[in-house]
Amino acid sequence: KGRPAPPQYSGTIDCMAQIAQSEGFLALWTGVTPSLLRQVSYTSLAMVLYDPLRDWLSGDADPTYLNRLVCGGVAGALSISLLNPTEVLKT
Repeated sequence: KGRPAPPQYSGTIDCMAQIAQSEGFLALWTGVTPSLLRQVSYTSLAMVLYDPLRDWLSGDADPTYLNRLVCGGVAGALSISLLNPTEVLKT
C-alpha cells in the first residue's frame, strides 16, 4: 500500500514508440490542428496591430527602440487577450 506504480514509459522515445504501436502513427499528431490555428491567429493579429500602434505612438518621427518594444508588447498583449478563448480549443 502506498507504493507508486512503476513508470509506463522509460523515456520520450519509448513513449512515442508505444503510442505509435498501440494507437497508430497519426496519434502522435492528435491536437496539432487547434494549436496551429491558435498560433497562426495570435501571430497574425499581433502583426496586424503592430504597425498602426507604432505609427500612432511615433507620430511623424522615426520610431525609437522603446517605441517598437512597447508597441510589440501591446500588440502581443491585445492579441493574446482577444484570442484567449482559442486556448480552450487547444486543450
